[in-house]
Amino acid sequence: MDYTFVPNWGKLPLWWEWGKVSDMATDSQGRIFVLTRGAHPMIVFDHGGNFLSSWGEGRLGPGAHGLYIDNQDNVFVADCGYHQVLKFTRDGKLLKEWGTKDVPSPTFYGEPFSAPTGVAFGPSGKMYVSDGYGNYKVQVFAPNGDFLTSWGRPGTGPGEFALVHSLDVGPDERVYVCDRENRRIQIFDENGKYLTEWGGMNLPVDVRVKGDMVYVLEEGNDWASAGTMYGPSGVSIFYSDGELLSRWHEGERGTKGLYNLHGITVDNEDNFYATQIYDPVACKKIPFNNGVYRFTRHK
Repeated sequence: MDYTFVPNWGKLPLWWEWGKVSDMATDSQGRIFVLTRGAHPMIVFDHGGNFLSSWGEGRLGPGAHGLYIDNQDNVFVADCGYHQVLKFTRDGKLLKEWGTKDVPSPTFYGEPFSAPTGVAFGPSGKMYVSDGYGNYKVQVFAPNGDFLTSWGRPGTGPGEFALVHSLDVGPDERVYVCDRENRRIQIFDENGKYLTEWGGMNLPVDVRVKGDMVYVLEEGNDWASAGTMYGPSGVSIFYSDGELLSRWHEGERGTKGLYNLHGITVDNEDNFYATQIYDPVACKKIPFNNGVYRFTRHK
């Protein structure tokens, strides 16, 4: 599988600038929703990168982290800073919220939420939340929105996490979890039974499942504040059985400087998009600033 790198995708209105770009998602009509931590939290583009609208001002905070659009085009945001999961219409009307704004649950006690990072739905209608920086758990909710159960705890063994950074659910209800600091994807059934894991990664920060394909975004090196030099950022594409189909790393295909990747989505034509968060405190140098970067698949 081969791709062409398209830098600086997405045409912002005059005088606008990207905030930190946290995540992206695609709706049923091919529109691309971009979650940022700037003046315009949710920015919507058409498939060609033309600006359509924006919303979320005053409601989404500076810690907005994960984005998901369900099969009815409802928009879900995991707000790490506010300790909430929010459900919106595609034009920004708030429909439901889980968690209490600015009130985290006690760290590691397991109750939702303490800095949640991502949300995803399975074909059963269950909602899964990666609860994230403060709990190291996956929280599970029934199709009606009621809390069901959770799994996970801090550690390095099977079913244990060292920062649950994102997750997604396959068509077979298998749950793919980015266990970032353990540098692996852990895979579970819908009841939290550990099935397997994929290692050999740098810092997996986001995962998207499309059919039998699994796209994993890896954050890379140049994290000065962490005091550790990891391997380069990149994307790994797998079959759901774990077979590696394609992999690229920072520096290939003209991507030198894409150090701090954070969110990924896949459009209806199997092109994928990656976001970058620029943090001058954490990162020594980044030629590519905040923004959205597209990788166009060759047919």
